[in-house]
Amino acid sequence: MFFCVALLCTSSSVARSQAPPKPEAAKKAEVKEVEVTDEMRHRARARTLDLAHAIATAGNYKRRNNYWEGAIRGDDIIILPLQFFAGNDYYIALGTDGPTDAIAVTAFDTAGKVMPLVPDERDGRLMLNVKPKKSGAHFLRLRLRKGSTFAYGVLTYLYR
Repeated sequence: MFFCVALLCTSSSVARSQAPPKPEAAKKAEVKEVEVTDEMRHRARARTLDLAHAIATAGNYKRRNNYWEGAIRGDDIIILPLQFFAGNDYYIALGTDGPTDAIAVTAFDTAGKVMPLVPDERDGRLMLNVKPKKSGAHFLRLRLRKGSTFAYGVLTYLYR
């Protein structure tokens, strides 16, 4: 299973034949470009794997080999498809370079309805417990909370 990342890209170039945009239309909050470093990647991976290991050993869970890793900037929305089976118990582990409260995570069931989640956040780690009622493709939506401009994270999940 592969994770998909849905991103919208726009071109900043304007054809010469087009008029320049009006100043009021061009007023948009600029996102400060942050360079992702190896230290950021390492910290996020370590936090995710530490959390996944703790869940696996404490509750006899198995970790999926698949994971998602990336940066979320500005208004980016990341959609991750996950295959869940009814009757299984899942934990989603998210480790970030900074505080986890910068990222809002929403889970959707097979019908596209929001699933209730009880997050457990601490020190750059976010753990979510999911118990699906139906088997099939479920989706996680990752986005930045208001006031945040950048976050780097690694996400994996465990099951039993």
